[in-house]
Amino acid sequence: MRCLLVFLVVCAVAFAQGPGGHGEHGNPAERLVADEVAALLKATPSLTVDQCTAKCDAVFALDAPQDETLTDRDCAFECRV
Repeated sequence: MRCLLVFLVVCAVAFAQGPGGHGEHGNPAERLVADEVAALLKATPSLTVDQCTAKCDAVFALDAPQDETLTDRDCAFECRV
């Protein structure tokens, strides 16, 4: 539950900043995942796609199945880019 609250606060802050500045990521949640993956890869450039996806997914462990599915998809996409 705490993770969900933190995620919602971060999304609200990202949404309040408005679009722009993050390339093609117009959705605040997508920008959040993209930023997290960028930070993961900056900290550990040798991460494989699978390792990156697993670490990203662990950061965004959500209780709502539909939200978890979306963040899983976004993590996998960003780690492949």
